[in-house]
Amino acid sequence: MGMAPVFNGKSDEDVNEWIEEIETKFESTGRNVGNNNVNITTFAIGGLKGSALRWYREMKEANAGNLVNWTNVANDNNLRERIREKFEGAEKVLRIATRGNVLADVYQIEDFINGLKTELVEGVRLNDPANLNAAITRAKLVERVKNEKLMHEIKHKLQEK
Repeated sequence: MGMAPVFNGKSDEDVNEWIEEIETKFESTGRNVGNNNVNITTFAIGGLKGSALRWYREMKEANAGNLVNWTNVANDNNLRERIREKFEGAEKVLRIATRGNVLADVYQIEDFINGLKTELVEGVRLNDPANLNAAITRAKLVERVKNEKLMHEIKHKLQEK
């Protein structure tokens, strides 16, 4: 069937374009998508690399291995929508922050930070990023650390029982 298109989860990658490539390449093979689209899900997982693959493994572990479908239905088991939720934010904010124009770094950073989830703002501001890419990288790190901390707390509570 060939290799799946690669997605690393970097801020300069378009997650929606990757999803479209996955679906187009899979459809071109003529393979059956399977129950809950499990075959296309397996194909897509083969294209995850770098931080996207790490994110998938963390989510799979936290969700007891249930990221198994690739449908338009929004639920916790839908890999397609979970990837979109996770990795679409940075590129959307990047487009909004630049608005098609090249703005000074300070304005891009400020617009980006203003669009972040409240729990990420402090961690990004304290780092005093020099440019938009540094702010995006820092936001992803802060979010990952917060998620890891939450997972650690959950595991700790489960071990106490």
